[in-house]
Amino acid sequence: MADSNNAEQQADEAPKKGGKMKKVIMLVLGITLVGGVSAAGGFYFAGGAAEQGPKKPELPKLVLKDGTEVESDSTKSATIDPKELQVTYHQMENAFTTNLYGGGFAQAEIAVSTPYDKRVIDAIEEHDIAVRSAIVMKLAAGDSATLETLDGKKAMAGELKEVINETLREKTGFGGVDQVYFTKFVVQ
Repeated sequence: MADSNNAEQQADEAPKKGGKMKKVIMLVLGITLVGGVSAAGGFYFAGGAAEQGPKKPELPKLVLKDGTEVESDSTKSATIDPKELQVTYHQMENAFTTNLYGGGFAQAEIAVSTPYDKRVIDAIEEHDIAVRSAIVMKLAAGDSATLETLDGKKAMAGELKEVINETLREKTGFGGVDQVYFTKFVVQ
């Protein structure tokens, strides 16, 4: 009889343990489900990472002579007369001195202009080393016979504008230099 009482007690206890365990598992699953749904809902309503992608940098704006700023990629900017734009000039610090292709050397002091807001000049100053390196490399590719002529200097100014803008685009996503000026130029 004692064996049958023990067997009955064990049979009664087994379902109780299983019942408690089921409740704990169901509670944990319920909490997990609610947390997962809440997180997914928050992620969905926040826009999700896949939809956001990389943020587009805020581009410099064209500046009119009256100080009004115009988005550089707007349709209005395409219809603006260049004479209406405010031009900002920036003198590069220190002269550029380099050997020239085929012999000789050149020394130049350079200034740039832009019709855009101060962010272009700020970018030139921030990335001064990269911009200066690009300028020196381009000057070094020139030859003294060409750089001694007016047409050669004009061509070099155009090429320098391109390498400066290329460097700025690599570093900031936007160029913005409109002209390059030689404030001093010596070729020997």
